[in-house]
Amino acid sequence: MRHQVIPLLARTDYDFSSLPTATRITNLPLVQNVDISQWGTGTLVVRLHSGTDLKAFSSFRVDARAVAPSDEDPGAFFRGRIIGTVQQSSVGLNPPSLLHTRLADNAGGAMSLFLTVDQVVTNDLVVTISIDLIVQERALGWTPAELGSKLTLWLDQRDQFAVSGVYSDWGDQTPGGTLDFTQIVAGKRPAAGVGINDFSAPSFDGVDDYLLSDVLSKFISAASYHVFVVLRARTVSGSNATAYLNNGVVADVATGWWGLYLKDNAGTYEAHGFHWDSGLSEAVATGLALNEDSLVEWSFDGTDIRCQIGTHSEAIASASNVGNLTNAVALGVGASGGLYLDGAIGSVLVCNVHLTETERVNVRGYLSSLYGVPA
Repeated sequence: MRHQVIPLLARTDYDFSSLPTATRITNLPLVQNVDISQWGTGTLVVRLHSGTDLKAFSSFRVDARAVAPSDEDPGAFFRGRIIGTVQQSSVGLNPPSLLHTRLADNAGGAMSLFLTVDQVVTNDLVVTISIDLIVQERALGWTPAELGSKLTLWLDQRDQFAVSGVYSDWGDQTPGGTLDFTQIVAGKRPAAGVGINDFSAPSFDGVDDYLLSDVLSKFISAASYHVFVVLRARTVSGSNATAYLNNGVVADVATGWWGLYLKDNAGTYEAHGFHWDSGLSEAVATGLALNEDSLVEWSFDGTDIRCQIGTHSEAIASASNVGNLTNAVALGVGASGGLYLDGAIGSVLVCNVHLTETERVNVRGYLSSLYGVPA
């Protein structure tokens, strides 16, 4: 069954700081008159990304209500029957948090979404919300959501959270996923404003910028994995013979067990996809050009590591299982002693298996179409 992720609401702040405490807020419109007639059954996904104290809610709820798509009466938005609800009570909610519900099979032609907050008990509360709809058999092109449980990380132009021109959070779009990449230190956040094919992309300064997420075992299995990255390198300063001491793109950050790195090999720019088994196993791909957008594919099928830049030759090296999956994963930096990335990352897709050839072609085609990179 084909699945698509339909973005309904990009990250939006809702500020309750000016409200009196103990106030009940109902029917705050989030999204109005969304045409769902072509989508059929779907799952509503609501994510809370931040909040000064989410326990200040005694109840957080988003209702999806059926409405007439041509009805211009604002009051109609509030009168439609409820076809889906996501709710979280005050039980120590920690963002990023995922709430989801299946929409009624007879949802109808359109819906509107409303936020309900019951009893605000503090006057210092800002909540950041985004909403997606996961639907079946939508008549559009392929997206990574169709990889199902194989997909463990999906980062691209959606769900980027920038404050004062820098990224503090890059949200995981994987259906059901919460593996956001964050940076709590303001001075180490990548900059906003760099575009890859007109899409905003976090720009790492090559000095100390990076984004950090969860442990490696949440992303890959020891026996196989598949990684796709869209990036633009401005400079490549790494020239160390040990792969994980070069410019880190996506990698674990402890002792260098796993990662994708960039290296300047006497003026030839390379991508090193490697992991540690009984030694350092790596595939070294050539063809990287500075200040150009590139697709880098890196994988392990249980026998070989493969790495490829765009349409250049694929590099293959024999390897065995990954030796360690307990370290945290970061973007823009590598293992202890490694170098920081000077460049931008537009998208990262990670799978916990080696994809079939059909799936691989679909991913490359999706990224090529979205970002205009050779595939």
